[in-house]
Amino acid sequence: MNIKMVRFNSRVSYTLLSLVASFTVCGILLLIVGYNPLSVYGIVAEGSLGSSYSIMKSLAKATPLIFTGLSVFFADQAGLFNIGAEGQLLIGGITSGIFAYYFSTIGLPPFVSIILCLTLSFIAGAVWGFIPGFLKAYYGANEFIVSMMLNYVAQYLCEYLVTYPFRGPGVTAKTNEIPASYQLPRFVDVSQLNLGFVLGILAVVAVFLFFRYTVSGRRIRTMGRNNVAAVISGVNVRKETIIVFLISGGIAALAGSTEVLGVHGFYINDLSPGYGFDGIAVSVLAQGNSFGVLIASLLFGALRSGGSRLDLRSEVPSEFIIVLQAAVVVFIATPRLIDMLKIRRRGSSKKKEAIDG
Repeated sequence: MNIKMVRFNSRVSYTLLSLVASFTVCGILLLIVGYNPLSVYGIVAEGSLGSSYSIMKSLAKATPLIFTGLSVFFADQAGLFNIGAEGQLLIGGITSGIFAYYFSTIGLPPFVSIILCLTLSFIAGAVWGFIPGFLKAYYGANEFIVSMMLNYVAQYLCEYLVTYPFRGPGVTAKTNEIPASYQLPRFVDVSQLNLGFVLGILAVVAVFLFFRYTVSGRRIRTMGRNNVAAVISGVNVRKETIIVFLISGGIAALAGSTEVLGVHGFYINDLSPGYGFDGIAVSVLAQGNSFGVLIASLLFGALRSGGSRLDLRSEVPSEFIIVLQAAVVVFIATPRLIDMLKIRRRGSSKKKEAIDG
C-alpha cells in the first residue's frame, strides 16, 4: 500500500471518528437538558431520508453548499482564506435575478438566458472576489478580514438594489419574478431539487481536474504547501493569488445564481440562511479532497433538511443542527490547529535560539 493511500485512509478514518464524536457529544448535551437523543436523531433522519421527497429536499439543500464549500476549498488549496463566500453568493444571486427577468422581457431564448445568467453571475462573483485577492497580492492585506467585511458590503448593496431600483411588485422587497421557462428545470414539480445540483457535481469534477492536470492548479497547490518554495520555484504568487480569488468568488456566486434560477424564481433579501458560512464547515470536513466537498455538502444538506422537522415534531429547536455542525468542525479542525501551533512554536524557538546564539 503506497503512502498516498495510507494518508487517504487515515483522513477518512479520522473524519468518521470525528463525526461519531460530534454526534455523541451533542447527544450527551441533549440528555443533560432532558431530551432523548435517539428520538431527536430519529426525527432528523426521517426528515432527511425518510421518503423520496425528503431525499430530494436534502439534495436541494445541499446544492448551494456544494458551491460555497467548493469556493472555500479552492482558496484553501492555495493556503488562503476566502470567508467572503456569503457575499459572493448574494452578488451572484442579485445578478441572476436582474438579468434573467430582463432577458425574458426582450424575448431571449430560455436556454441562452440561463447560460448567460450563470456566466454573468460567475463574473460578478469573480469581480467581488478580485477585491480581497488584489489587496492581498499587492498590499499584503489580510484576506480573511477583507473578504469577511465584504460580506456586509454585499448584503447592504443587494438590499439597496432589491428595495429601490430593481424592486418588483408587492410588499416584499424582491426582484421581478422570473418566468418558469427561464428558470433551471426541476426534476419533480413538487420538489425544489433542480438542475443546479447537477451543475454542482460538474463543478466538483472541474475543480478536481483543474488541480490534478493543469499547470496553474499545481502552482496553486505548491503555494498552499509552501509559499517560500513556490516563490523559489518561479511561481508568480501575486498572479496566482488573484486567480484563486477570481475563481473562488465565481464559484460561490453560482450558489446564489442556482438558488434564484432554480428555487425561488427571484432575488429576495433572505436568499441565504448562511450558506456561505456553512461552506467553511463543508471545506473543513472535506479534508483537502474536492470530492469530499460533495460528500460533506450532502451531509450538511441532510442535516438542514431533517433539522427543519425538529420544530414540528419535538421541543428541540431547529438551531440544534447549527450546534451539531459546529461540533463537527471543532473535532475535524482541532488537529490542524494543533499542528499550526506546533509549527509556530518551533519557529519561535528557532528564532530565539538564533538571537541567543
